[in-house]
Amino acid sequence: MVVTVIEQLLSLLTLGTLTLASYGLGRPILRGLGFKSEDTLTTVVWGITVGLIIAGMVLTAMGLIGVLSVPVIGVLTLAAGFWGVGEMVRGYLRSCELAFAPNTSPEAPLPDWQLVPFWLGMGVGVLAVAACIGSLIGALAPPTAGDAVCYHLTLPKVFIDHGGICYLPYQDNSTFPLLTEIWYMWAMVIDSPTAAALVHWGLGILLALATVLLARPVVGRQWAWMAGGVVLLVPGINNQMAAPLNDVALAAMTTLTLSAWWKGAICDEPR
Repeated sequence: MVVTVIEQLLSLLTLGTLTLASYGLGRPILRGLGFKSEDTLTTVVWGITVGLIIAGMVLTAMGLIGVLSVPVIGVLTLAAGFWGVGEMVRGYLRSCELAFAPNTSPEAPLPDWQLVPFWLGMGVGVLAVAACIGSLIGALAPPTAGDAVCYHLTLPKVFIDHGGICYLPYQDNSTFPLLTEIWYMWAMVIDSPTAAALVHWGLGILLALATVLLARPVVGRQWAWMAGGVVLLVPGINNQMAAPLNDVALAAMTTLTLSAWWKGAICDEPR
């Protein structure tokens, strides 16, 4: 029992490390692309997302040329994780600087239609947290979902053992490894299949935050957070977050793509 709890804690630590590493990879790239936002949520969500994509592309490239090395991936992950900590400290110092800066343009009060009743916001918030805890408990259990066992986790394990992405004649899914499976491979290199399941759980949280970014310019900040909470209460989403599958990851990336299009084509700053 004690050993199981320790293993689960290590898997949670792995999820935190991968998240920090992704942010450490993504944030400098965003700055290089000229991405500027004083909004913490936007910066964190897009930093993690871009970092995940870059990490997946790097690992895929290593797999295609047959140089998947567990020690090398571990060292690079730790380096990116420490860089992510530095980026977080930098962001915190920047937020403190803005907090103490004189406010020359105070925010106008929100119109009534943008205000969420306290009881409604609190109720959805409590239920969303409870749903996240429930799916987290499920994600910490050994993966048993059919598709996860058949190929979502099997392919990454084969690639790790082989030292690269290889063709499997009796597994047609090996001809098009998904980016999500590469992220699972990353987690399994560092820890275990349980860590891979936690990656999908984390992508569910990312989906909720992406929903907030998408909804904020349309319905305002408070109702956007309500929308993010409701996403976590959708049975299909909550169930998928407990297993290393692919659907929640696809939904998160699709929502972020739509959010980027909306921000670039229609509006500039969130309300």
